[in-house]
Amino acid sequence: MKQYLFAIATLTGTIIGAGIFTLPYVFFKAGFLSGLFLLVALGGIVLLINWLFGEVILRTSGEHRLIGYAQHYFGKKGKIIATFSTVFGFYGSIIAYLILGTGFLRIVFEPIFDHGSTFWALVFFVVSALSILVGLRIISLIELVISFLLVVIALFFAFKGLPYLVSGSGFPLFDWHYQFLAYSVIFYSLLGSSALPEMRQILRGKEKKFKSAIFWGVLIPVVVYILFALSIAAVSGPGTTKDAISGLEPFFGKGAILLGSFFGFIAVFSSFIVLGLSLRKNFQFDYGLNRHLAWLLVCFVPLAFYLLGIKDLLKVMGVVGIVMGGIEGVLLILLYKKADQHGDRQPEYNITVPVWVLWGLMALFIFGMIYQLATL
Repeated sequence: MKQYLFAIATLTGTIIGAGIFTLPYVFFKAGFLSGLFLLVALGGIVLLINWLFGEVILRTSGEHRLIGYAQHYFGKKGKIIATFSTVFGFYGSIIAYLILGTGFLRIVFEPIFDHGSTFWALVFFVVSALSILVGLRIISLIELVISFLLVVIALFFAFKGLPYLVSGSGFPLFDWHYQFLAYSVIFYSLLGSSALPEMRQILRGKEKKFKSAIFWGVLIPVVVYILFALSIAAVSGPGTTKDAISGLEPFFGKGAILLGSFFGFIAVFSSFIVLGLSLRKNFQFDYGLNRHLAWLLVCFVPLAFYLLGIKDLLKVMGVVGIVMGGIEGVLLILLYKKADQHGDRQPEYNITVPVWVLWGLMALFIFGMIYQLATL
């Protein structure tokens, strides 16, 4: 049971990250009905894609990450595509975590220690980067505790915001102009397939629980997102901010801002660790780099981009979610089809999906990528 909970927490902690704090903003802009529909629909799509990837993992002997699976089934070209999607997607997410983590630390500590954003970015970076060196077992335990805290805090905000949500005051139902923004941010906030190889490692010997662990690992973030996004947007109304937290002070006071900032820090911190650990192992297992060189590449390249001025949170999320997530989605579908024919072990579960559904998903991903690149 402990391994099962650890596996769920690993996926939940990877998904719940920087994206959650932009959800209230896009929910309010796109509208109540649109935000809710997109979150549920995209949650279902992400669950299916993760199930497909889980089956690929179970059909393939040996320990790999996405890059390794792409090379195994598609050769050098597959490895190049997967490397582009994985490395740049991970780097973009780590930059997003640096942006938000820095902001949350400033809110909490700057009244006591008056330093600039660069100082707090370095503090967040040092703590997070060193944590990537911690073993998987400890990381999983941290994820379990943090996931529980995130749910509790989200429920707290939902309870506080319930009267505002029931009244529906100033909450639009639908606004066509913000649909793609909502799609890109929500899609980004649900990405977490990089945690699946870690889950398989945790569940070694108990792979029959892999499918249900993926289900709960996706469902919990969707529920937390709905509660958090609707409650915060209903409370803040037109004053809903892109970071979700700073717009709450007129309603809940400084205490709520500090609590929300703590919520933000632990969410971003936990995702940074799991994502960084996964990318480090990509470099180790799929490119043969030693542990310390892989760690340096994982941590210091995103820091350099951040220090050079890449700090537009929504733009970073849009590119990562739509472009890199889209490439990964198409690749995972193709891997699923290939592994189904050429896998070298019997999986503990298998998913049967109509071909038209798979083609439809690939078309959705490709259209999103084209539109995002055209509007940069």
